[in-house]
Amino acid sequence: MGLTKTQIENLKVGQELFWENGQGKHHWNGRKITIEKIGNKYAYAGRIKISLMNGRVVSDFTGGTVWINEQEYYDQVNLEQAWNKFRLFCYNTYNAPSHLSIEAIRELSERVGVI
Repeated sequence: MGLTKTQIENLKVGQELFWENGQGKHHWNGRKITIEKIGNKYAYAGRIKISLMNGRVVSDFTGGTVWINEQEYYDQVNLEQAWNKFRLFCYNTYNAPSHLSIEAIRELSERVGVI
């Protein structure tokens, strides 16, 4: 996910962002970076080159995603972890859980867009 289109359009020199190099979900590889220059196609933070089209890091030496702040990064990581636990539970459960009523299953299905 990373930066939204509006966040990309509003980047400013001197602004701090949070960068993770693509392995952050398994290893700690994130850090704060500061925008030093903004060109027509890229924003630059040291050796890190950020595309102004999609907010992705496109440097030759690294990749990854840039986030507006560290909290947004962790919110996304936690969302993905919670969704994967839920998804795997549903995939590995062949019979309806005995503690859920049909109404609860229908409500849950509606909330996730199945029904």
